[in-house]
Amino acid sequence: MEVLRSLSAVFRNTFRPIERGRKVLHRFTAVPIALFAAGVLSTSALAQTNPIIDWSGPEAQAYEPGFVMPFNSQNGAELTIVGKVLLFQNPLGGNNATDPSKEYTFVFDQLISNGIEVDGGVTWNVAYSGGRFRVFEDLTPNRVYTATPPNVNVPSTFTDFDGGSLILQASVTNFLTKSNKFAQGGNYNADIAFNGGSQLSFVNCGGGHATLLGVWNRTGIVAAGYIRSADGEINLVCPVPTEPSTWGNIKALYRN
Repeated sequence: MEVLRSLSAVFRNTFRPIERGRKVLHRFTAVPIALFAAGVLSTSALAQTNPIIDWSGPEAQAYEPGFVMPFNSQNGAELTIVGKVLLFQNPLGGNNATDPSKEYTFVFDQLISNGIEVDGGVTWNVAYSGGRFRVFEDLTPNRVYTATPPNVNVPSTFTDFDGGSLILQASVTNFLTKSNKFAQGGNYNADIAFNGGSQLSFVNCGGGHATLLGVWNRTGIVAAGYIRSADGEINLVCPVPTEPSTWGNIKALYRN
């Protein structure tokens, strides 16, 4: 409440009432007070900048055994996406994804296809069960998108972390891809729940829940055997802390 009292003093000194006849008008409303107070009180909101993890299409490649291009996913097949992180933002901003002495790689795996499904005649949808997401800090950059994965380099050069660590791990649910029948693009999305890694404590607000959003694209494939490039991002879902009060209490603070 001391913060709110300080805020009320600021607003009293900044926005003086104007008398017009017998009416007193104030040059502010409850809306800016609430917004300003929320910005001050919500330290978690200030510390979080979405997307907290971001990557580009060429540096994210998907493969799935038995997949028949351009759309045909086989029921029971495992989808894997390997890639390199392009950007970290708070609360993960301490990781420098552009440092040439290291690389931050990621892998989505354990995604099991439920088979292809038509949606309105415009897109082909594929839902996947299960799923795992991991991010690695590797002090010996050596990732390579060798053709016809899986193979000796893929996914192994994305999961090794010589001198580094597994910084984040998460379970994945509701993973869904949508491919446009009449264009090269599409999208994919899922729900993420962080549950491990050396930096888990940085993303544990709201139980570590996050969302995955991305572009599921047939352009940008780097080698034979990959089915999509997969530009994407992770957005952390943190609740904004609030303090119960009443409009009467807020007005009283202003009068004090």
